[in-house]
Amino acid sequence: MGRKTKKTSKGKPNKSREKVKTTQASSKNTTGEPETDCKNNSHAEFTVDQILDKGEEYIDSFEYEMAQKFCRRALELDSDNIRALETSGSLLLELGKPEKAKQSLGRAVELNPDIGHAKYMYLGQLFDGMQAVQCFQKGIEIMTRTYEEQQKNEVAAACALNSEALTVKDISTAYCSIAELYMTDLCMEENAESECRRHLEQAMELDQDNPEPYQLMASFCLSKDNKEEAKTMIEKKCFTMATQIAS
Repeated sequence: MGRKTKKTSKGKPNKSREKVKTTQASSKNTTGEPETDCKNNSHAEFTVDQILDKGEEYIDSFEYEMAQKFCRRALELDSDNIRALETSGSLLLELGKPEKAKQSLGRAVELNPDIGHAKYMYLGQLFDGMQAVQCFQKGIEIMTRTYEEQQKNEVAAACALNSEALTVKDISTAYCSIAELYMTDLCMEENAESECRRHLEQAMELDQDNPEPYQLMASFCLSKDNKEEAKTMIEKKCFTMATQIAS
């Protein structure tokens, strides 16, 4: 999912500071962090969103350690900021800190459980078994509702040009995530085979141009020694990918 274009305007410096202090602060700020007074929001030179914008720039360039500094600063200014919690959670996941990621994303769920699917998709990666399935299912529920609202919107065509607008491929891929769980963590469940197939069929029905469910269905069929169906799925995947490349 793409990101929205961010505003990069900075706040005006505090003119009441002594010149010597301003000079000293500038000489010390060599880390790329915004010069923000974390103890007093009224004197903050940057807003939380501006700090997170900069942090996301570092995430996009894979500078995760630097991005983490900006996430921390944002949470110091507003510990319950949803965007800061979700950004921090996804970043901690990238940094290999799953427990801390769970805390940030879990707090975001507590504060805003029915808006925003991304936190549930991240939590689905962090949990195992049925707990992961439940996270993905909640994410799909929100994604489906958001997509339907997009379609009803009079400016749906304009939304389609927005890289952050949800697509059927996003929802299809989420169903694939659940199917994968029934092929791995939950493979010993009594209904694992039927649930895996059901979710893959839903994924294919939603988006016939998404190659991922065809690939997974081929793997599933091979595990059942159903070579003919597996071959058909691989052919569909190849056709889909070739069509996308040609277009």
